[in-house]
Amino acid sequence: MDKIINEISNIKVLNLKEYNNLISRYGINDVNLAFKQILNLSTKKQELLKLYSIAFIVIDITSQNKRNNIYGFLCNKYGQDVVDKFISEYEISILSFIDDDKINELLNAAIDFEETRENLNNEEKSNDESIDNNNFYTDSDSVKVYLREIGSLPLLKAEEEKAIAIAAKKGDEKARKKLIESNLRLVVSIAKHFVYHGLSLLDLIQEGNLGLMKAVEKFDPYKGFKFSTYATWWIRQAITRALADHANTIRIPVHAHELIGKINRTKKILTMTNSGEPSDEEVAKYLNIDVAKIEEAKLIMEKTNLISLDTPIKSDGDRDDSVIGDFIPSTDDDPEEIAYKMALEETVKEVLATLTPREQKVLELRFGLNDNKIFTLDEIGQMLGVTRERIRQIENKAIRKIKVPVRRKKLDPFIK
Repeated sequence: MDKIINEISNIKVLNLKEYNNLISRYGINDVNLAFKQILNLSTKKQELLKLYSIAFIVIDITSQNKRNNIYGFLCNKYGQDVVDKFISEYEISILSFIDDDKINELLNAAIDFEETRENLNNEEKSNDESIDNNNFYTDSDSVKVYLREIGSLPLLKAEEEKAIAIAAKKGDEKARKKLIESNLRLVVSIAKHFVYHGLSLLDLIQEGNLGLMKAVEKFDPYKGFKFSTYATWWIRQAITRALADHANTIRIPVHAHELIGKINRTKKILTMTNSGEPSDEEVAKYLNIDVAKIEEAKLIMEKTNLISLDTPIKSDGDRDDSVIGDFIPSTDDDPEEIAYKMALEETVKEVLATLTPREQKVLELRFGLNDNKIFTLDEIGQMLGVTRERIRQIENKAIRKIKVPVRRKKLDPFIK
C-alpha cells in the first residue's frame, strides 16, 4: 500500500490514463483504498479532492450508497465542469473500470439534471448581450423534452455495439437506428462544450447528430476500434462546420475557416517548441505557404464577425486547452484517416498503460508518441540517468511485452 501511495504522491496531474495505469498494475480496490488513506491523513482535503478528482469520483460512483441523484451529488462536491469533463472523457475513452449499470445511472442522472441547469447558470445568462439571444436558454423547453427522450434510450455494451454495427453495415435499418440512438448522449456531451459560441445548444445537438449519422454510415466494425472513438471526430467536425457557417454576417468560404484553423494549430505547435509566439514568417514557412496568405487570414478576422478560432471550447476550470480552430478540418485531411488515427492512438495508450512507467516513457520518447519528437538511446539515457545500453534493454523488453498475444490482439486491426 505504501508503494501505491508514494507513486500517487509523485503524480502532478491525475488523468484517466494515469489512473487506468495505476489500476492495471495494482487493481482498482487497492488503488481506491490508497486514495482514501491519502485523503484521511491530509489536512487539505479540498485540495486533494480537486487534484485527484477522477479517483474520488470513481470511488463515489462505485460505492454501495444509493443516491437519488448521483450527478447532482458529484457536481456539488467537485463542481459541474469537473464532472462533465469526467463523463465526456469516460464516454469516448477506451477505459471500462466502472460497471455499465453504474455509468448508465450517472449518465441518466446527468440528463435529468440538465432540466435544472438554468438555475445553476444565472451568471452566464447575464452575458446574453454578446450572444444575440443564441444561447442555451432560447430553446429551453425543447432541450428539456429532447434530453428527457434520449435519457430513456438504452446504452450498448461493447459486444452488443459491434454486433449491431456489423448489422448496420450490411444495411439493417433497425440496427442503424439503434446504433444512432445509443450514442445520442455522446453528441450532447460534446455539443455542451461549444455553447455560447454563436448557436444554441439545440442547434449544436442537431448538427452533431448529423455528424453521428455520417459516422454510422462510414464506420467499419471489422477494424476493431470503438464506434464512439470514431464518431467523436465526425460529431465535432459537423458542429465546428456549423459554427463556421453561422458565425459571421458576411459569408466567408469554408476554405478560409480551414486556413485559419491550420494557422492556429501551427501557432500552438511552434509556441510549444520555440517557447514563444511565432512570427507570420515562421508560420508560413511551417505550412509551406506564402506570408500573404497569413495576412489575408488575419484581415478576414478583423473585417468580419467571424468567431475567434482561438476561443476555448471548454470552461475556465478545464485543464484541456483545445480551441474551436483545432476541430475545423483541413480539406487536405482525409476524415477516414483522421478517425483511424484517433482510434489507433487510443488503442496504443491502452496497451502502453499495461507496461511499467519507465517502459512507457522509453517507448514514448523512442517513437515520438506524445509530440512526434523522436529521441536517441543516448538522449533518453541522459534524461533518465542510465546508460545507453540500459535504455536499449528496457526498449526491447517493452516491445517483447507488447508482442504478447493479449496485447498484440488489440493492435492487430491496425496492422492488417
